[in-house]
Amino acid sequence: MSAHHSDPNADTLLDQLARAVQLRMDLTGASLRQVARETGMSVSTVSRFLAGSTITLDGTCALARWVGRAIRLTDPERAPEGPSA
Repeated sequence: MSAHHSDPNADTLLDQLARAVQLRMDLTGASLRQVARETGMSVSTVSRFLAGSTITLDGTCALARWVGRAIRLTDPERAPEGPSA
C-alpha cells in the first residue's frame, strides 16, 4: 500500500518525493542525519516522512529542494475554469 495515501493503487506526489529522497540517499550515501542537516529538519522528521508519515509543508518543500524538485502550490479558488456552456 502507498505509504502516504489510503488508496493502494495511488502514486501520490508524496510517495514520489519519498522515493526520490531515498534514491538520492542511496546514490550519494547520505545518512538521515546528513539529510536532516542539509534540509534544516530533524532526523526523526525525515525518518517519519520516509516511513510514510506526513510532515509540514515547509519540510516537504525542503526535501523537494534537496532532490532538485520544485513544488508548485495552486489556489483552487484561482484555478482556470473549464469551457463555458
